Amino acid sequence: MDLTASQRLGRWALFAPDNKRVERPHWLVLFAIFVLAVLISVASAHFYNDLLFRPVLGVTVAGLLLLDRRNAIRFLFTTTVVALVSYPFVGAPQPKATIFPLLSVAEACVAVILARRFCGAQLDLTRPRRLAAFFICAVIPATLLRGLVESFARTGFVNGFSDNLATILASHFVSMGLLVPLLLQIFRKPSQMVDPDRSLREALGLFALMVCTALIVFSQSRLPLLFVALLPLIWISFRTSAVQSMIAATVLIFIASIATAEGWGPLSLVPDRILRHGAVEESILYRLSMLQFFAASAMAIVLPLGAFRCEEARSQRRADREHMNTLAALAKVREGEAELRRVAFHDVETGLPNRVGFEQIVAERLVHSFNGTIHVAALEIDRYSSFRAALGSTRASQLVQQVGARIAEQMPDTPIARLSPSELAIAFYATDRNAARVKLDLVRALFSVPVWVDENNIDVHFIIGVAEGDEASTLVHQAEAAAVQARKLNLDIAFFDAAAERQAASGLTMLSDLRAGLTNGDVWLSFQPKLDLRSGKIHSAETLLRWNHPLYGPVGPDRFIPLAEETGFIDALTDWVVEQAIKGQQALDERGVTLNMAINISARSLCDAQFLSRLMRVVDRCGGDPRRLTLEVTETAIMVHSREALANLRTLRDRGFAISIDDFGIGQSSLAYLRNLPADELKIDQSFICDIAADQRNSILVRATVDLAHSLGLRVVAEGVEDEAALGILTRFGCDIAQGHHVARPMAIAALVKMLARTSLRIVR
Repeated sequence: MDLTASQRLGRWALFAPDNKRVERPHWLVLFAIFVLAVLISVASAHFYNDLLFRPVLGVTVAGLLLLDRRNAIRFLFTTTVVALVSYPFVGAPQPKATIFPLLSVAEACVAVILARRFCGAQLDLTRPRRLAAFFICAVIPATLLRGLVESFARTGFVNGFSDNLATILASHFVSMGLLVPLLLQIFRKPSQMVDPDRSLREALGLFALMVCTALIVFSQSRLPLLFVALLPLIWISFRTSAVQSMIAATVLIFIASIATAEGWGPLSLVPDRILRHGAVEESILYRLSMLQFFAASAMAIVLPLGAFRCEEARSQRRADREHMNTLAALAKVREGEAELRRVAFHDVETGLPNRVGFEQIVAERLVHSFNGTIHVAALEIDRYSSFRAALGSTRASQLVQQVGARIAEQMPDTPIARLSPSELAIAFYATDRNAARVKLDLVRALFSVPVWVDENNIDVHFIIGVAEGDEASTLVHQAEAAAVQARKLNLDIAFFDAAAERQAASGLTMLSDLRAGLTNGDVWLSFQPKLDLRSGKIHSAETLLRWNHPLYGPVGPDRFIPLAEETGFIDALTDWVVEQAIKGQQALDERGVTLNMAINISARSLCDAQFLSRLMRVVDRCGGDPRRLTLEVTETAIMVHSREALANLRTLRDRGFAISIDDFGIGQSSLAYLRNLPADELKIDQSFICDIAADQRNSILVRATVDLAHSLGLRVVAEGVEDEAALGILTRFGCDIAQGHHVARPMAIAALVKMLARTSLRIVR
């Protein structure tokens, strides 16, 4: 591929381009390492009167290779300044104190450019080829160039080439060969490593090998040239097999021994002023024979390398064991998955397919349907709760299992499943509803003989719902809905009725709309005043729920109150009514009007053991007074739940609430029962009041009721007063309070305040 001039020039770039996607170390971290290297150099010059080891060069090269363009420029500038400032402290006179730091910077830049050109973009020095390329193509040329320049600057090529160049090669080779691979390995990100654990072991093992070799073999020397010269061989030994590693270690030992014996060891390059301090006499090389030095080198090189190789072998064995354990775990997982699939598609107690499994069977039948339309029948075992209570859950499950087994035995081509504890399901083909009914009659005929369960003969009767269609989950749902419809209609078999289902769904929608109406204002509380017939003044007001549905318009309480009682939402609804009633009282109190409020209580709330505590919490939270609240309960509610209702009524009356018996006259309570009611007020149903003027019998019954209530110490309220004639008759009978459209229609609290202010009536408590 032909490269343009700019591309060819870019391959010789000094700085890596800025790239935010590549994670790099912060340049200040590398600068701190550089400062540490400078301190080491200053200490070396102080103790040995020369720079025997130049770590600053290796740190500079590693920093330029690791950093991007912007941070590399910052790093290069700051390190150059520090080098220029610190060089006089190592004893270098001018102009060397200025020239040598700049030469070191130039040498580092040359090494970086050559490394980027010949060692690849990622500069992965853990690979033998890249490491060899780095030494041959970058370190050696840059070091030679620096040595030639410095030798010429000192004595010229003729007089000082050999010794100065060898010294420079040794110290600079140590710096770049030791520090650059080590720093690049340390600062590599885990995401850039194929095996982060192996890379970490290699770095630590290499560092330990270097330290051991330096301490044992060259402990008395001042410039370990051989140690640095053999660094590539040591590093390669970590990247090859065990046999190749041992060969490399043997070659390393022979080279070290022969070189030292021939005078090319560390002491041959030590400056004269160090020799004058007695370093030669103390050196280990003058006290060891060739064989001893060979043994020392062998221990220094082979033992760390062998330890590393042993650890690597243990790691491999550990990896093999983990692999085998992983395979065993995968086998167990597969077994578990098979068991989970079985459990997911079958009923645990009976072994029959469950809902999910049955839907899959029906879906397959729908794909391969023939000889008619697929029908799904939900078979609900009648009185199953009674069976379970008498037999226990285990035997009840055995009953279901035997029922399913009998159907499967007599109808082997009919799939059967368990949808719920008391409900089975079958799927079959039928041409029309009559054929489906014939099929289901055969199923029912199978149980003309009782089912034998643990020495008990049990007669099984089904309530069956049937659905037909072309979607599995819909069919199952519709069959269950048809079974519910059959129970409501007291039928043995019922086919799915979409209209009835829509009506049930609309009830659920209405309940959610009712919840929303309490917060958005669609549901509100109206107040209907009650007239004291003796004083002619407003006595109190009854709270009445009103709902203006956004789609259906006004919805009567007879539609949503039963739904709220059935679902349990009546508790929250009652709490809301009590809270709004107390707020209405407080609004009237602010205008100097004191008015009692009557609140209707449902039969469900009346028999609820938690109703009293919940009611008192609402009253206390709103700051209400129980003595100003009247609770209206129907006569029927008290008769149906007599024990619980009477207990709650007595407790409520003791707490200060007034009790009113609503809709009196249409229930079935006896006079003795009426005598025992903990009531303060009797409210005659409007069916007796609306035609009291025209119907003589109603008139007699109302008068007798008023007299009876007064004799029992009860206050009498007549509801449904629609004209002046009825109001006059009730006044003559001695009725206490009248309520109806003739007195006042239900109204909002604001309208009630205006009415009371306009009439300027004195309110009677």
